[in-house]
Amino acid sequence: IAAIVTVANVYDEMTSKRPFRSQICPFEVIARFEEEGIDKYDPNAIMTFLSNIVNTFIANRVMLNNGKTGDIIFINPTHLARPVVKCGDQYIDLAVEKHLSIVAVI
Repeated sequence: IAAIVTVANVYDEMTSKRPFRSQICPFEVIARFEEEGIDKYDPNAIMTFLSNIVNTFIANRVMLNNGKTGDIIFINPTHLARPVVKCGDQYIDLAVEKHLSIVAVI
């Protein structure tokens, strides 16, 4: 239980606004966890946390780094921080479109 609480606490700290810095986009934090989390935290705890937290963002509106906004419609199970976003009638798979990323949940 302590391992999961640790991961959740770090996530909360990073995604919350602090007096010394602005909040970090949840998808940037998820990407960091995907890159370094297995080495820093209990692997079962980090994977359980990530798989559950990303699913809470389905149907949320997000802004991409190109200024477009859209809704998350699918979480890529092999790249959790890079979901499929529907922008109008266009579907953008962020796992394929590497130059694009989510900068804010709006």
